[in-house]
Amino acid sequence: WLHISTDQNPADILSRGCGPKQLQKCKWWQGPAWLQNPKEQWPKSAVNIDEKEVEIEKRKSVISANNTELESISLQLARRFSRFSKMIRVMAWVLRFQPKAKDFRKYTELTNEELLNAQKIIFRVVQKECYSNEETRKNLRGLQVFEDEEGILRLKSRLINEEESKYFISPIILPSKHLADIPLNNVSDLDQIEKTNIVLRWRYIQKVCENLKQRFKREYLSFLRSSVTKREDKINVGDVVLIGTDDKKRLHWLLGRVLELFPGKDGIIRLVKLRTEKGNILRPIQRLYPLELKPNYEQVVSENRKGPEVVTEYPELNTDSNKTVPVTSSGREIKPVKRLDL
Repeated sequence: WLHISTDQNPADILSRGCGPKQLQKCKWWQGPAWLQNPKEQWPKSAVNIDEKEVEIEKRKSVISANNTELESISLQLARRFSRFSKMIRVMAWVLRFQPKAKDFRKYTELTNEELLNAQKIIFRVVQKECYSNEETRKNLRGLQVFEDEEGILRLKSRLINEEESKYFISPIILPSKHLADIPLNNVSDLDQIEKTNIVLRWRYIQKVCENLKQRFKREYLSFLRSSVTKREDKINVGDVVLIGTDDKKRLHWLLGRVLELFPGKDGIIRLVKLRTEKGNILRPIQRLYPLELKPNYEQVVSENRKGPEVVTEYPELNTDSNKTVPVTSSGREIKPVKRLDL
């Protein structure tokens, strides 16, 4: 290849400094003297080229170009799209088209793995842009930050031994300037679910529903009190009852004693007169809840032991002994005056 030395190159005259008078006499206007000769007589430079070093440099340049290209594409997408989900999908399409341009028509929808890879690339670009300087890395010195196998900066939390996902145990570090407080309003695409996992997921949901039904019957329904269609307890005069109300708890219901029962035309008792601490009131029988305090005047005698003798015949009482004796205010007995029967 052809090469001109610096002492014969007219382009280097101005860079070395040249006045107007010297410029008229220099080679700026004519060029080097051998330029007027035929092309075959031009000087040639013999340079030894190492092909291995050239190939190594070519590979490095290609890799850096690809990384730079992906980073530039991510930054352009971030400035162009305001929705994070839209930016992720476009980046996933770019990543799919790049290595699989020949088989591009075989794929219809994006898979969940492709969307996750696109999201990781965007996270790496954001972290490289924000935490590349020493000033920004000073804020991370007080935190337990590490770089995972994918080149993403993560934070070590106290939940290392928990059986949770990596995103929950070691969250990704992002700058605070992003609007992370705005809730996402996008709906997850159902096509992200792989076809091979749909049947397994359906079987798992059916099993969970069946176990929930069994536990509901065994642990909840069996302990419920059965509903009574017909009321067995009868309210009589003198019973102590609770008067139910809707605006108070059962602890604050009033106590009352049954004074009178009012049956209807069909003979069924529907209204009851009660005596409470606030006076006599009328309440429907559906609002009354009898307590286990029914009066029992019958004399119960045990069969295992002989009960007390019950006197059925009483002796004739002396009527004179039952007469009251008049006394004075001081308690002395007043004797009747015996008058002479003249």
